[in-house]
Amino acid sequence: MPVSIVVLYYNKIHLTRACLDSIISNYGASVSVFAYDNGSLPEITGQLKQEYPNVLFKRSEKNRGYSGGFNRALQWVFSEGVEKVLFLTNDTSLMEGALECLNQFSITNHCSLIAPLLLSHRDLSLVDSYGAKFDPKTYSLSHFKDIEGDFILGENEYIPGTALYIDKKVFHLIGGCDESYFMYWEDVDFCFRARSRGIRMGRCAQARISHGIGKTCHKKAIYTTYYFQRNRIKFCKTFLNNPDWMHARIQFRDEIEDKIEFYKLKQDFKRMHFWMDIGKEFALLKK
Repeated sequence: MPVSIVVLYYNKIHLTRACLDSIISNYGASVSVFAYDNGSLPEITGQLKQEYPNVLFKRSEKNRGYSGGFNRALQWVFSEGVEKVLFLTNDTSLMEGALECLNQFSITNHCSLIAPLLLSHRDLSLVDSYGAKFDPKTYSLSHFKDIEGDFILGENEYIPGTALYIDKKVFHLIGGCDESYFMYWEDVDFCFRARSRGIRMGRCAQARISHGIGKTCHKKAIYTTYYFQRNRIKFCKTFLNNPDWMHARIQFRDEIEDKIEFYKLKQDFKRMHFWMDIGKEFALLKK
């Protein structure tokens, strides 16, 4: 099998087991599988090593967020001589034929970055994402839910970081994810930088992967408020042209002020302080 698989995980051992089981049930020992622990409890990787002796494991002592885990997992795998990788987060399950379809798609369409078709784990008739896009008018993100349309990603479109095919040359050319994002928007930034380097990106409907859509991050305000909103502003500052950024600055300024007042009135001081922190960082951005 010309494509190897790397799974990024952080705690949630039951999800990692399910992901690895899906790979093994479809491909057995015919594919190389790497699993990168992004700072989980030490005993988790020890237990997984015993249960999956044919999987290669590596562990970070520190949780470096998605961006840091993505970078270190791929640096490790590519240093082992691997040339092509399907990268997965551990809340996914691989479906039959996905690797073959991705490999053939890359050859036929000359794509080095590919989005598989992500389906809802609870209902495989529902599309979770078939690629995604950034709206430069509302400064928002959305996933494509329709498998019709062009299979080559267009302007302002990107591949969600949950699952993507990538080859070694492209990873080194782009330089991995920007780790200052930590989590959220780093996949958008990564794909926009890839496009700026002339990398052709596609989406393959025949490569199916189910996604459990974990809610761990959604329960924590530091993720959904601080990182998401801070990185939204950071991304726009980087990629919008100057007139559009000037317009976005006004919206972000008003939004920050409104959110601080809103959470103050609700006496949700945790979120209020996160928005205040975002405001401080926003104020430091040059015009």
